[in-house]
This record gives sequence, structure tokens and C-alpha cells, in this order.
Amino acid sequence: DGGNKIIGKKRGKITSNNGITVNADQFEYDKINNILKASGNVKIKDEINKYEVSSQNIIYFKDDEKIKIDGKSDFLINSNYNFKTEDITILREEKIISSDKRATIINKKNQTLYEIDKFSYSLKDEVLKGENFFINTKYNQPFSDKYFFKTAIFNLKDRSYIAQDIDINLKKDLFGNKENDPRFKGVSSSSKNGVTTIDKGIFTSCKKNDSCPPWSIQSDNITYDKNKKQIFYDKAVVKVYDIPILYFPKFFHPGPTVKRQSGLL
Repeated sequence: DGGNKIIGKKRGKITSNNGITVNADQFEYDKINNILKASGNVKIKDEINKYEVSSQNIIYFKDDEKIKIDGKSDFLINSNYNFKTEDITILREEKIISSDKRATIINKKNQTLYEIDKFSYSLKDEVLKGENFFINTKYNQPFSDKYFFKTAIFNLKDRSYIAQDIDINLKKDLFGNKENDPRFKGVSSSSKNGVTTIDKGIFTSCKKNDSCPPWSIQSDNITYDKNKKQIFYDKAVVKVYDIPILYFPKFFHPGPTVKRQSGLL
């Protein structure tokens, strides 16, 4: 095309002046529009934003600093976060990675598994936003905390979050009985520095079944403070088989990590 295109057919390496390196079986570079297309065992390395991508087809819009990745891809960020997803868009100047497809993310450092729909991730802040969150805090162990959020903003660095429509399943053996299913449900929730709050929440440790739990505590606001090892309730209603039995304006009990504590029974 009059010297305006460079085509490589037998594996090549392309290096930009801003920290991007692309290795691919085939590539086509459009000099006029400053667009690179690469296919076949594509490996992208971004020295500035500290990530590596493996995929089959990419388009790099150099003037816009945008990379579109078609199909399945494997994304390693800061040698710690491993994203497995497809059809990714990378905005390099904004430091945002996004996709409308479901992603599986493994935090290698603390062995946490995340699954999420329609997500965006900030490389700068390490903040993950999306829909239909599932989080398994110790995915390779038999007992672990599991979180389900309809929508959420989750900080992978300090594990703080803001979420809607929440379902938190704590480790089954927390109270010394592996048959229990300690869990929270709520309309919304937030967590920071070891303190989790749940609005319009319910707590029970009864084993899950098709009917209502044998007992539960419902509250306008539940606060689970891991630092104080206590669970606090505002306007708490104790229910037995879904029938209100007791009402407390304020109520608290030991958290699941406490073995013994004195108080009123």
C-alpha cells in the first residue's frame, strides 16, 4: 500500500516508544492510522502499567492508547492478579481494563477467587467494579467465607467494598459445627478496616434448607466488627421459624471467632 503498511507473517516482535511490547505469529501495522493488528499466540507486555496479556487477536490504536482484545485472554497484573476473561478493552492513559463478559480473577497473594460479570478494573487504584460478584476467600481450602453481591465496588488492595443485594456465607466450621451454615443477607453492605455493616439484614447459623431457618435475627442495621469480635444490631427482632419472639432496640453477641464470653444469656 505504497509503503504505508508493514506486514509480518512468521512471528515477530513489535516494540513501542512507551513501554509496550507485542509478540505475535502475524501482524499488520497501518502507518497512516497508527494502528497495529496482531494475531496468533499474542503476548503483550506493558512495562509502565505492569501487566502481561496472552491472547489470539488484538488491535492496538496507538493514537488513542487503546487496546482491544478479541476472544479469550489471560491477564497477569503486578505478577499477582490473574484475570481470565474475553473481549477486553484496555485504556492505557486512564489505566482502565474492562469487559462485558464474565471474568475469573485469582489473587495469588491471599488465595482469593473472584468471579464477576461486566467489569471494569482500575490499574491505578486496584478497584474492581461489576455485577454478580462471587468471592471465595480461600478457594483452595475446604472451609472459607463466600460473598455474593448483585453489584459492587471492591478494592482488591485492602478488601474494602460497597455492595448491593448481599449474601455472605461464613466458614461452616466457625462455631465448631461443620453442619452449620452461618450467614448474613441484606439489602446493601459496606466493609472497611475489619468492620462490615449490613442494611436491612438477617443473620442465622442454621443449616440451609428449603424452608425458613429455625432461628434468625433481623435488624435495620448489622455491624460485624472483626476487631472487637462482636456483632451489633439496631432494632433487632429474634425470630423462631419466622415468628417474631423478642425485640431489642440494641443488641450484640460475640462474633464467630470468639470461643467464650461472659454476659447475659
